Amino acid sequence: MPMVMMIVVFMSTFIVYTYKRDMLEYECEQLDGNLTYSLLASAVVNIEVYAESGNPVIADSAEPDSGDSAFFRAYMRFIDCFRGNMSSGGDMSSESASGMCRDIKIVYYKIYNYIVDEEGFRIVECGISDGQAYTLRHARNKHVKVQANGGIVDIEETSVCAEITFNIEGIGEYSFTRLIAVTG
Repeated sequence: MPMVMMIVVFMSTFIVYTYKRDMLEYECEQLDGNLTYSLLASAVVNIEVYAESGNPVIADSAEPDSGDSAFFRAYMRFIDCFRGNMSSGGDMSSESASGMCRDIKIVYYKIYNYIVDEEGFRIVECGISDGQAYTLRHARNKHVKVQANGGIVDIEETSVCAEITFNIEGIGEYSFTRLIAVTG
């Protein structure tokens, strides 16, 4: 009889552990999907600049800057869509049954505008990191590498990128970084 009880306790523990692991995996996949969908929603190119130059840029003019209203709208659209996808009611925090503490922080949001002209290409990075907007103009014809999507990615077209962090009970802080390309 004691052996049967031990087997029942062991099997119960195993089932609970497996259920929590599967729920955590599902929630991480949902969070990753929400991040990707929000980035897609924010990636709206300026049609006028695209028609004139053939460059799909997310900016008010052919020369992107973090002070552009287009950049600000893209960032706000990303935040609004991410909150809506999370169904969080605005504060982006909740606790799930699997132990995932969704006190989600957006580490950064970046737009890499890939601009092609007669002299080659250049990449203008506009972003918000730690609440500070910045513009970084990379050297002409120099490839930019970004750590995202589980590896190192070359920027070869206009792209949008964001990193979020959150806590998992018993594991600690975890982050997702996603980069999506905007094709013309």
